[in-house]
Amino acid sequence: MFIPSFTRNKGASDIRYVTKSESTHVEAVRTLLKKYNLTDPTVNVRYWRI
Repeated sequence: MFIPSFTRNKGASDIRYVTKSESTHVEAVRTLLKKYNLTDPTVNVRYWRI
């Protein structure tokens, strides 16, 4: 799996940058979905917590 091997190789602090970036990306996409009145396909997706 990508995340555990990434944290072993890079360290736990580096993964925080990835998770923050992904959170920012998801929120930006959700803003656009709402703006254009589109269905959010991730609304019921459960995310992993690190």
